[in-house]
Amino acid sequence: LGASRVGLYQCHWPGALPGQTEAYVLGLGDVLEAGLAAAVGVSNFKASRVEAAAAALGGRLSTNQVQYSLLYRLPEETDVISATAGAGATIIAYSPLAQGLLTGKYEGGGPLPTGPRAATITASRVQAVAPLIAAMRAVGAEHAAGGVPRTPAQVALNWCMAKGTLPIP
Repeated sequence: LGASRVGLYQCHWPGALPGQTEAYVLGLGDVLEAGLAAAVGVSNFKASRVEAAAAALGGRLSTNQVQYSLLYRLPEETDVISATAGAGATIIAYSPLAQGLLTGKYEGGGPLPTGPRAATITASRVQAVAPLIAAMRAVGAEHAAGGVPRTPAQVALNWCMAKGTLPIP
């Protein structure tokens, strides 16, 4: 990168083998000690792993990147959000638009995605989320800027931010 220091260095996905996660987290601490990053984070850590990582880093855990959207709220239900906040870290929400499903772009019988997303974005799923998209359009109309309604994507991203997360659009 040609830089002596990065803003955020993240460990992507927890280790699957015993002791692997701990070794990664200790490595993040080494990165901080060496001054190679201003902050360190993890991804897809469940609540207990967030708490352990924060303790191992002496409270210097900055982020936990997890899938989170209006359609995928498992991090709330499994206390990942509260554990991350309790550690003084921020949730980075990936897929806050549910792979495009929350944009409304698949409404009206338009073409559905091909490739890997074809398995999760189906005609029946588009139909199932239609009431949510309609509600998001209504919210967007209520919060129009200069007479221009907010899009479902803007509403979905704002919802994530209102929940205290930093979404990756």
